[in-house]
Amino acid sequence: MAQTALKHVIECLSEVFDKYAKEDEDVHTLSKAEAKKLLETELPELLKNPGGSEKVKQMVEDLDLDQDGKIDFLEFSIMTMTLSIAHKLCS
Repeated sequence: MAQTALKHVIECLSEVFDKYAKEDEDVHTLSKAEAKKLLETELPELLKNPGGSEKVKQMVEDLDLDQDGKIDFLEFSIMTMTLSIAHKLCS
């Protein structure tokens, strides 16, 4: 059976999270530095706008919903869904 587009997207999101989460000893969460690097690398267009670097910093702060200093996969997933909705509304 061929892989569906949605299954591919889900696997890609998981792979992106894992790629950046493994940069330190905790492979289950992103540190704020890892999250910042993920956003800067995977969504460089955020930095093209004036204040882009500040937007990334604020986005990382906002991602940490439970304020534990780390971004887990649920928090990352909420961000990606929010970005997907914004993209759909703007297209």
